[in-house]
Amino acid sequence: MQYPFTRCQVFQFTGTDSLHQTLALQQQFNRNGQLVSETTYWGSTRWASERSYYKAAVLTKQIMWLPQLDNEKLKTTFAYNTQGQLMREVRFSYEKRRKKGLNKGHGSTGGDVLVKRDFQRRRTKEKTSEISYSYNDCGQLVLYDAPQRHYSTQNRYTWTYDSLGRVDRYTSFDQQQLIWGEHYHYFTDGYQYTQTWFAYDGLPAHLKPEQKGYQPQYTFTTYLDKQKRVVKAVTTNEKAELVSSQVKTYYLDGKLKKAVTLNKQGQPETTLLYYYY
Repeated sequence: MQYPFTRCQVFQFTGTDSLHQTLALQQQFNRNGQLVSETTYWGSTRWASERSYYKAAVLTKQIMWLPQLDNEKLKTTFAYNTQGQLMREVRFSYEKRRKKGLNKGHGSTGGDVLVKRDFQRRRTKEKTSEISYSYNDCGQLVLYDAPQRHYSTQNRYTWTYDSLGRVDRYTSFDQQQLIWGEHYHYFTDGYQYTQTWFAYDGLPAHLKPEQKGYQPQYTFTTYLDKQKRVVKAVTTNEKAELVSSQVKTYYLDGKLKKAVTLNKQGQPETTLLYYYY
């Protein structure tokens, strides 16, 4: 069966200035409706391009190019078990790396600013992450773990579920150090989760003074329509003050048509318009 569209373009404008729209995103899909290429833009500049590769409709590889970072390339490969569950993810980077012995960069005695001559002439390949995935007896993802090598300091994520199989808690760690946790609860027309960041002493960061590691605690509430599509999302802080919201509308065939992000005063900040071909 041929998927009803093969391309999507997303345009955006700020405030209410719909006359000055800029291209934000371009996507291309295969006949199964799977994303095969995606290009994001910042202003009028192409920021990143990503290509996805499939074998028997299963994602096996992704390659990303970053034109604004000297065309740096990132590659990710995926491996699955016989049940089709993702078990292993390996990431590589291809870039011009700093010259060995260079005493420059953020916080270094040689200065913070790096220039072209501080890097090697040729790009080299380097493994940046080895991620393993684990599942419970119900086939639900419970662990994302990269203990040896990871591109981010947050290298372990865990999930727990309620009696109905819904996500109950989602947490992030740096090795054994808890970074943040999300606790979920559900209602008839949607769901809500609160994200709490933690300081190095293990205490919630939103209880810390401003000068000693304070981090807001946000609650995200998502409202669904009868077709279980997101129609509204609201973000509040630990004082129950509105931070922002987003409203989504759809075409008659169910595809996303427009997403409007509003500030805490209820004024539109950014509007995304979706077109399909």
